[in-house]
Amino acid sequence: MKKGYVSVVIPVFNRAPLVGRAILSCFMQSYPYLEIVVVDDGSTDHTRDVVLSLCRELNTEYKHIRYIRQENRGACFARNTGMLASCGEFIQFLDSDDEIARDKFEIQIADLKQSGAPVSLCDFEYVNETGSTIKQVRNDGNIFEYLSNFRSVFISTPLMTRASIIHGLSWNTSLAQRQDMDFIFRYFLTIESWVYSPGFYSKYYMHSGEQIRDSYGEGIPVELLVKSFRDFQSREAKNISQKNMRYFKKYIRTLRVKKVYQTIRKIQKLLLRV
Repeated sequence: MKKGYVSVVIPVFNRAPLVGRAILSCFMQSYPYLEIVVVDDGSTDHTRDVVLSLCRELNTEYKHIRYIRQENRGACFARNTGMLASCGEFIQFLDSDDEIARDKFEIQIADLKQSGAPVSLCDFEYVNETGSTIKQVRNDGNIFEYLSNFRSVFISTPLMTRASIIHGLSWNTSLAQRQDMDFIFRYFLTIESWVYSPGFYSKYYMHSGEQIRDSYGEGIPVELLVKSFRDFQSREAKNISQKNMRYFKKYIRTLRVKKVYQTIRKIQKLLLRV
C-alpha cells in the first residue's frame, strides 16, 4: 500500500470521446499523490489510444495513470479488477463519463484525518453536456435512510480508506443495474461512522451518448438485489454492524414494494394492449 496516495478506479468501455475528461479531472487535483487505474473492459474504439496518450503526456513521479485491458465482462468486473490492482491508501470510484472537482481529495482527506472516520461523503450535481448544472443533491443526512429508501448517494461521492473495505466486499458481477447502490449499501453496513464533507465535488453527466445506466434494461432486479444482500449478510455476518441491520431490513421491504409496483405497471401495460 502507498501511504497517502489516492487510487481512482475508472472502468471504461468505448468512451474515447469522454474518458479524457474524467482522467483530467483527477489529474488536476490539488492533492499531490495519485494513481489513476483505468480498466478498459474490451473497448473496440480508440479508447486505448486516448488513455495511453494521456499516460505519455501527463505521468509524473507522484501522479500517474495506469492502463489495464481485459476482455469485455462488464463494469463490475472492471471495478473489481481496478480495486485489486490499485495500491493507494484511499479508494475513489469514478465512471468514465463523469468528473470530480479539483479540490475534492484535498478537502475529503483533511476531513478524514480530522474525524478519524473511514469514509468521507460529499454532495453531487447533475450536469448537462455543456457542464451546466441541472440539479444539486446533498448527502448531509442519514445515509442509511437514503439508501433504504432507494436513493443513491452517487458512486463518485465517497472517498474510502482502503483499510475500511473488508476483504469479502466486491462489486456484484451478477448485477447490471443498481450496482452502485448495492456496493455502497453493503460497504456502509460494515462501518460504524462516516464524515460529511459539504460541497458539490462530484459531477454526474447527463448526455445523449451511451451510458452504463442505459444498459440496465427495464425494471429493477429486485430478487438479485435481495440475494446480493442476503448472501453478503450470511457470508460476512461478523463484519456487519448490528446497529445498522434495521436499515438492511427496511431496504429489503422497500425492494419488495418496488417489486409490487413493477408488477402492477406490467399488468397495466398488458391491459392497455388488449
